[in-house]
Amino acid sequence: MQFEEQEHSVEAGFVFLFAIGNGLLRGAFHWVINNIWV
Repeated sequence: MQFEEQEHSVEAGFVFLFAIGNGLLRGAFHWVINNIWV
């Protein structure tokens, strides 16, 4: 049981990091477009 819980927490951590990374990339992408095109 402990192993499964740890596995799930690690998986959730990766999903969390992926979501943050995706948000940062998206924000940086829009920032670059706005600064170059405007």
